[in-house]
Amino acid sequence: PRSTLFPYTTLFRSMLIAAVVSGILAYLSQAILADAAFQALGGGAVDIGLSARTALSRFWTLTGLAGWVGLAVGVGFVLLIVPGIILTVMFSVAVPVCVIERERAIASMQKSAALTAGYRWPLFWLYVVLALIVWMTLLILDQVLAQIGGDTLETFGSWAAEAAVTAFHAVLAVAIYDALNAVKAGGMPEPTPRFPDR
Repeated sequence: PRSTLFPYTTLFRSMLIAAVVSGILAYLSQAILADAAFQALGGGAVDIGLSARTALSRFWTLTGLAGWVGLAVGVGFVLLIVPGIILTVMFSVAVPVCVIERERAIASMQKSAALTAGYRWPLFWLYVVLALIVWMTLLILDQVLAQIGGDTLETFGSWAAEAAVTAFHAVLAVAIYDALNAVKAGGMPEPTPRFPDR
């Protein structure tokens, strides 16, 4: 009956809206940090305000990028999980491409796919190792904060840790983007592709 399903429909709609908004905000924050990290890597002064304005000027493109990447990766995980993992690695530097090179959403995904081609196995294992390290660190931190300060400190610590992880992810993406650009430009020989590229 419609009356029985209504609460669940409303809940699903609310969760979907929350997921979309959080995804867009995550991409926007990554864009801000990516621009700042790129300036730092280039030896320039970091201006968070300028980086924020740069990211906001790409808001709609970042929104489109978040949508397309989310859709592609989501479908990949629904299919057999492995395609989702491949696409996650493939598009892992799409945000730096979008912000730094000012490409459109689809073009950013294509450039990210081109940059990561041939390096997806090393990137995959790098992400796995880092994810395990981050997970263990957060688990230990959560337990320590719970023992020291109870629920309030634990909650605050969780928020701070999530912010730190987001910042680390953005800086890592820029570092990988910069390194892959250097390699693709001819600085190092390209390895034989072993991770599925299509």
